[in-house]
Amino acid sequence: MVVRKYSTVGIPLFLTAIIAFFDIQVIENQFISLLSIALFLQTVAFHFIFSEQIAEYSENLANKFIPQALQSRFGSLFTTLIICFSTYIVGFILVLFFLSAGWDESNVSTLALSIFMAGSIVSPIMQSIFDADNVGGALEITSAGVAYFVMIAFALFGLKGLDQTLGDYIGITENMKILYLTGALLFAKANYVIDRAFNQGTIMHLFIFIALPFMYILADEYKILAEFL
Repeated sequence: MVVRKYSTVGIPLFLTAIIAFFDIQVIENQFISLLSIALFLQTVAFHFIFSEQIAEYSENLANKFIPQALQSRFGSLFTTLIICFSTYIVGFILVLFFLSAGWDESNVSTLALSIFMAGSIVSPIMQSIFDADNVGGALEITSAGVAYFVMIAFALFGLKGLDQTLGDYIGITENMKILYLTGALLFAKANYVIDRAFNQGTIMHLFIFIALPFMYILADEYKILAEFL
């Protein structure tokens, strides 16, 4: 069981690292390219490794209150389309937000993969909302969702600390930074899905490898602050 949990992170990260090593680029933006590949591979890994749990989730989904409410109002076909494409609708909205905030991107392939990437990242939260038994259960997803995105934030803030923690031992390339962020996102999503959707426990102990660079930065900032106290 433990190996299955780790595989949902290890397999897609390993295959993505091979792609990065050979410097294969799907689109010009290497971060979006590698992360999209990794998230797609993780989805495939989930379907092979946790096929029984996914089938059980799909069967039970029809009895949840949000799908039932949608089905009674719009019918089963439209409800299925909403559930299937809701994450990518949210991803499309997020991409529009970044474009309006100043992201200068016009390449169609990059934008399409960005929508897929953003949708894949928010998909665990969306699926948990659909899987809630009642309104209260849907609202509880918020706290779990905060923890999910805090893990991602740790990686983003810790990116600066990679050079300081590992730079003396290995050269920190751009691809290595991308793979660090990719690994963090894969872990955060796997940890959330395995625990919340499949009830298989967490893999939180792996979080230390993601948090270490950020913890190093915090310790360094504390030393600077201590000089004034």
